[in-house]
Amino acid sequence: MELTELTRKLISIPSYVNENTNERQIGEFIAGYLRSLKWLTVETPPVEGGRFNVIAHDGFPPRLMFCCHMDTVPHLEIGYMILSMGILKVENCLALVLVI
Repeated sequence: MELTELTRKLISIPSYVNENTNERQIGEFIAGYLRSLKWLTVETPPVEGGRFNVIAHDGFPPRLMFCCHMDTVPHLEIGYMILSMGILKVENCLALVLVI
């Protein structure tokens, strides 16, 4: 999946934490995406309230760690532009980390 497509997918998943939603759905998407990369081992240790972290590693001793949070806010698309606090906040960085 290319970067723009992955960014759109990430910000389209409701992942802000309130009484109706949380990061579970976006966590499931991210874990599934990473599991499709057969060279990675993916773990999803529980946190609270049905939420979990996503940890992926390649089996080699760690030398570098990317740490991102997964929650976002609703977005708006106007032509080729995607407007969202999630874009400015973290989803674009998370998409970049997942692509590289």
